[in-house]
Amino acid sequence: MKKSLTFVGLCHKAQIYVKNYSATILTVLGAIGVIGTAISAAKASPKAIDRICDAENEKQEELTKWETFVFAAPAYVPTAFIAGSTIACIFGANIINKRRQAALTSAYMLLDKSYKEYRERLRQMYGTEVDENVRREIMEVDRDEYEIEYHQPNEEKILFYETVSQRYFESTVEEVQRAEYHINRELVMNDEVNINVLFKALGLTPTPEGEVLGWSTYAGYEKYGYSWIDFKHDRIILDDGLECVVIGYPYEPAIDYRDF
Repeated sequence: MKKSLTFVGLCHKAQIYVKNYSATILTVLGAIGVIGTAISAAKASPKAIDRICDAENEKQEELTKWETFVFAAPAYVPTAFIAGSTIACIFGANIINKRRQAALTSAYMLLDKSYKEYRERLRQMYGTEVDENVRREIMEVDRDEYEIEYHQPNEEKILFYETVSQRYFESTVEEVQRAEYHINRELVMNDEVNINVLFKALGLTPTPEGEVLGWSTYAGYEKYGYSWIDFKHDRIILDDGLECVVIGYPYEPAIDYRDF
């Protein structure tokens, strides 16, 4: 049983590795394919010439261009297959890179917007708890800490606000607990996890920037100082008197979480 679980774990990690480095893998395969196409074509040419010569000897006259193509083509079938696969790898790598570039651009724009808002509010405000005050100004609400205890039975849906995607949603405390546990379980099992895993667990739609923002055990150990994804919950009162719980992160998801 233990060996079976180990094998499943290795397969899962291999799947994640292939997904993370799929563009690089396709690029390498494309480069190999270019060399393979040249070698295959060189080997196929003598065979094609022999087939054409045999056909001309049998026909006792020179072949037409179409007949030459028909007799020579079978020798180049492996070459055509390798060439087609090479082209597919090159186009596939290009498509993946474009999608990731678009996601990174969205993520950088989101972070840049938050940073500019932070700096603008910082210039306007004074006091020792500047960061908390800036958060309050950006949200335009007052807040206090909201304790979410694990195994707290509560089936009543309340309003939540997720700070990275900046979205409101309704859920129960228990469902949020399960989502927070789930993303930490994925981190422990896979050594890395993006924030879209949390979005899905919370019932939110994944975002393009969510694919490139995340946490990893390597980044946590080497740079940021975390080994577990902590969550901060603040209860806020909106302008209309409605209560809302804000889900924040002492260690926010980073773009470079895979670079360690």
